[in-house]
Amino acid sequence: KGILELKKQEYSKLNRIIEELKKSDLFISENLSNLTPEEQTFYQQREIGAIAIFPIRVGTKLIGMAGFSQAYTYKWDESEINELTTLVQLIANAWERNMQMNMHLEVEKKHVKAIQILEKSSRLASIGVMASGITHEINQPLNALRVTVDSIAYWERQNSTELPEIIKNKLTTLKSGISRIDEIIRHMRNFWIAPSSTESELEVDLVQIINNAYSLLETQI
Repeated sequence: KGILELKKQEYSKLNRIIEELKKSDLFISENLSNLTPEEQTFYQQREIGAIAIFPIRVGTKLIGMAGFSQAYTYKWDESEINELTTLVQLIANAWERNMQMNMHLEVEKKHVKAIQILEKSSRLASIGVMASGITHEINQPLNALRVTVDSIAYWERQNSTELPEIIKNKLTTLKSGISRIDEIIRHMRNFWIAPSSTESELEVDLVQIINNAYSLLETQI
């Protein structure tokens, strides 16, 4: 019961034992006589009189150690050592499976994330292609509307008869709407046009970019 928690600043007191465990499968002491004075003090302060410490390995790497102790001088017999060795091996096997599972999960996470990025890129590319086609299709009737509105305005200028005020207002609204649609199409084109691969440095007008983005959201805002 002497060891409830081994604090990090106390690790150095066990460095020699840790180095021994890197080379062997067991560090044992029946009465602490084979320990350094500092190590003896470390265990005696924790009411420990005998120790048996086993390395926990995953492959060839030492990732921890399992310590068993008695409060007094104690002779560890072979059957006890065998039982404790089996117990530590079970711990090491469980630890190794846990590490492998975590590695597998990490690989799966990266794989899923990569797929999500690819899917998103694919969707964005598809949206770009669709938007390109849509704006092209919109341009045809838009040009027809523009020509029609301009033709009516031209007709009015060529004839002495003025159009009724309500018709003029409607034409003004139409012209404004056509200009708005045309502006949106131009901004949409900018979103899917990829920069040339030869352009290593490119000056960008951030104010214009913000204004373009704002113009797409202006009505909603």
